[in-house]
Amino acid sequence: MWGQPLEIAVLDYVFGDRERRAWYTELMRGWPSRTATPRLLLNHDPRAFALLPAACADPANGAQLRHVLLHELAHVRQRDAVGNLLLNLAMPVLYFHPLYWLIRSDVHLARELVADDWAARRTGKSSYVAELATVAGDPVAAMMQRIETTLERFRVHFDSWTRETEVEAEIPEAVALLDTFEDDGAVWARTSTHGDDKDRVLVRSDGEPTYFAKDAAYMRRKYAGGFDRLVYVLGADHHGYVARLQALAEMLGHPRESLEVLVYQLVHLVEGGETKKMSKRRGDVVFVDELIDAIGVDAARWYLVSRGHDQTMDLDVELAQERTNKNPVYYVQYAHARIAGILRNADRESATAGAPTALAVEERELVKRLLEFPQIVAEAAERRAPHAIPIYAIRVADDFHRFYHVHRVLESEQEAFRLALVAAVQGVIARCLDLVGVEAPERM
Repeated sequence: MWGQPLEIAVLDYVFGDRERRAWYTELMRGWPSRTATPRLLLNHDPRAFALLPAACADPANGAQLRHVLLHELAHVRQRDAVGNLLLNLAMPVLYFHPLYWLIRSDVHLARELVADDWAARRTGKSSYVAELATVAGDPVAAMMQRIETTLERFRVHFDSWTRETEVEAEIPEAVALLDTFEDDGAVWARTSTHGDDKDRVLVRSDGEPTYFAKDAAYMRRKYAGGFDRLVYVLGADHHGYVARLQALAEMLGHPRESLEVLVYQLVHLVEGGETKKMSKRRGDVVFVDELIDAIGVDAARWYLVSRGHDQTMDLDVELAQERTNKNPVYYVQYAHARIAGILRNADRESATAGAPTALAVEERELVKRLLEFPQIVAEAAERRAPHAIPIYAIRVADDFHRFYHVHRVLESEQEAFRLALVAAVQGVIARCLDLVGVEAPERM
C-alpha cells in the first residue's frame, strides 16, 4: 500500500518495538480499500486534506484516522520542507477540528499522546486522545480548565496564563532586538558570545520559528512587565537550557544574573519497596490528581517540597499514606494538634504569669530551636531552598515531643510559662506548614 522505505521510517520513528509496529500495521490493513486518505497522507498528496473532515467524522473509521494522523504528523513534522508544506495545507482544513492543536504541537507531545492512546487500547483504560477527539471545536479551553482545576486542588494558583499563540505573535519584535546572523537561509542568535556553548537557531530555513525564538519573545514579555528578576523552573532534561536562557537575558539588555534557572530532578514513586518505572512513551505515567487521590494534598505537597530541587526524590507512597509518627507530615501535624488540645483544656485566665528562674534542659533546647526560625526562613528564601522549612519543622516537632514526654504542662508549677512556650511552638509549626501549603489541623 505504501512506499516501503517511508512506511518503515514511520514505524521505526514513532514506535520502536515490534508489538507497537504490529498493532499499527494491523490497523492500516483494516482500512477499507475505498479509503485513500492514509495512503495519500503518506505520499504527501494535497488531495488527502479535502477528505479529512468527512473521514474523521466517519462513524466506522473516523477514530482510526485520528490515530493515523497522529502517527503521520509526528513523522512529517521532522521533515523541514515536506513537513512545512503539509502543515500549511492542513491548517485551513483542520482549523476547527480537534486535531488542529496537535498538528501545531511539538512532535514530542504528539508522540507521547500516541503512546498514551496506544497504551489505553492495550490496557482498556480511558484514552486521553480519544477523549479529546470527541470535544467539539478547539479542545484547548477544556484542557486549560482541567489543568487549572488540578492546580487549584493542589493549592497552586497562577494569577495569569499565557498561551503560546500570544507569544508567537511577538517573535519578530523579540528577534529584532537580538544579535543575529543568517546562515543557510536560517536566522541564528550569537549566543556563543554571551556565555552559551554555541549559537542557536531562531528561525529555520523554512521560515518556522524555533522554540528558542519563542523563549526570546516570552522572556522579553516578562521583563517588559516590570520585573527585574526572573526565576525559571525547568525539568532535569533541560539542564542545557541554563546558559542559553541567560545569554538571551543578556542579549535583551539585562544582567545574566537577573535570570535564575532552577533545574528540578525527577521524582520516583516507591510502592511495595520497589521504584515504579514510568514512561510517557509506554503510557506508564502518574498524574498529580492520581497522586493526590492516593496520599492526599498535604502529604503530596510535603513530600514534593521536602528535598532540594537538585536532588532526585524517592516518594514512598505507602509511607505517605500512614497515619503514624513514621510519616513526617503526620508527625509534624500531630504536634500542632496535640498543642491545640493542651490549649483547649487550659484555664488561661487563672494561670499565673512569669518565667521560671531556671529552665529545664528540654525547655532550653525548645526555646533555642524557636529562635532559629527567622534565620531558617530567610535563608530558605535567599537560597531558593524551601525544603529547609519541612526539615526545620520536623526538628521543632522532635524537640516538642521530647519536652512533652518529660514535663507536664497543665497543673504544673510553671503552667503559665509552659503554656506560653507550647503556644509559641504551635505558632511556629503552623507557620512552617503554611509556608509549604500544608494544613495545620486542630484535631487529629
